[in-house]
Amino acid sequence: IREPDAWSAIRLTLLTAAHLLLAAGLLSLLLLHLLNLLAEFFGFLTQGLLLPAPVDGLLLALVLVLRELLLAAREFRRARTSIVPRETPAALLTAGPYALGRNPIYLADALILAGLVLRWDLAALPLVPAFVAVLTRRFIRGEEALCEATFGASWAAYARRTRRWL
Repeated sequence: IREPDAWSAIRLTLLTAAHLLLAAGLLSLLLLHLLNLLAEFFGFLTQGLLLPAPVDGLLLALVLVLRELLLAAREFRRARTSIVPRETPAALLTAGPYALGRNPIYLADALILAGLVLRWDLAALPLVPAFVAVLTRRFIRGEEALCEATFGASWAAYARRTRRWL
């Protein structure tokens, strides 16, 4: 495994910060939802405290996506390989969420963005395919080439049977 250069460390820090920000946003939605349930249970308000009904579905979807994100990250830890993009992987991940798609973390990021766009600003919906295109060009193609060079036939077989996104 090669040592990350300064830019890789900065990118990892930014990606980690983005994931923490998304997790904090999900946590705040969950707390608001719990406040809403408590308010209804104790009869403070009959129509809810803070959240309109559509947020309940969004909250559930975001929690499920975050769960998949954490399961994917857990696979890296189990295999004792780096989660840092562009570092040479020590193992080919094919279990857990990687059995369904080759990029579950990037998929989770895109789904979180899509959910937030659908909830708060539908006019920003074109950002989702743009985000997916940037992820594909900037990260995924390079990571797949590295996996092909590192794992050869094992990677080729995995890539044939598993879709890039889902």
